[in-house]
Amino acid sequence: MALLRDVVKGQKANSLVFPGKGGSWMSSGEFRWRFDTAATAVGVEGLVPHELRHTAASLAIQSGANVKVVQKMLGHRTATLTLDRYGHLFDDELDGLASRLDAGRSAALAPARPGLDLSAVIGELGLAAEPISKLSGLLAR
Repeated sequence: MALLRDVVKGQKANSLVFPGKGGSWMSSGEFRWRFDTAATAVGVEGLVPHELRHTAASLAIQSGANVKVVQKMLGHRTATLTLDRYGHLFDDELDGLASRLDAGRSAALAPARPGLDLSAVIGELGLAAEPISKLSGLLAR
């Protein structure tokens, strides 16, 4: 971000960060020539732009992004397309699912907690008659 701030300093908000030769959008040929030159200069000769797209998708998935977020980020028409390409990277979460199902089953089978002892609550709080009446009405709803 700091490097980009220096590049765009003093430019209009809608200016291109990396314009083409004429100041407008780069053609695909110009973009590839600049990209390939830059990749070679930093020691990653042979890197292609689409590999950066795959890396971005992989990092998003690894950080916990759901398939719909990755779909939107990549501009895929459907989540199916995203899953077909990147499905192997999503955690299958079977252990977590099993734990949640077991916790739900245990909660459903647990004996019911005894009802609230209203007289004990009233005695503990030292409430007067009027607040007791209001509290009873609220709890009865």
